Amino acid sequence: MTTLITKTAAKIVAPLIFVTSMVLFVQGHNTIGGGFVAAVLIVSAISLLYIAYGTENLTRLLNIYPSELNRKMLVSGLMLILLTGSIPVLFNMPFLTQAYWVLPTISFLGELKISTAIFFDLGVLLTVTGSLLSILSGVSR
Repeated sequence: MTTLITKTAAKIVAPLIFVTSMVLFVQGHNTIGGGFVAAVLIVSAISLLYIAYGTENLTRLLNIYPSELNRKMLVSGLMLILLTGSIPVLFNMPFLTQAYWVLPTISFLGELKISTAIFFDLGVLLTVTGSLLSILSGVSR
């Protein structure tokens, strides 16, 4: 059983951790950060919620079955990593060759470049999140 202070702190801190992880994910495909750091932050926020509310309550509240979700995240992340790396081979380029698209200039954002590395980072995020959540659910039993 946890206290009201723990539950209140988790309600405040967990969304901040989720937002920070998304910022690091988006920023990280061109600079330091990316999928791994974002995944670790996501798992830390989820573990904070597990500590505050308990595994059973959080599973019932979110209507998510952890073992099934973890497996799907892990497999889809690995498939995305392999797909992202293999597509350049079809065009006679080296494995994991990166491409990018320059989007039209937006007045308040400037020039935006979308890189294929963001799909690789998304695969890393899904793989690391799925595997760390599997470890977390195994330890929590």
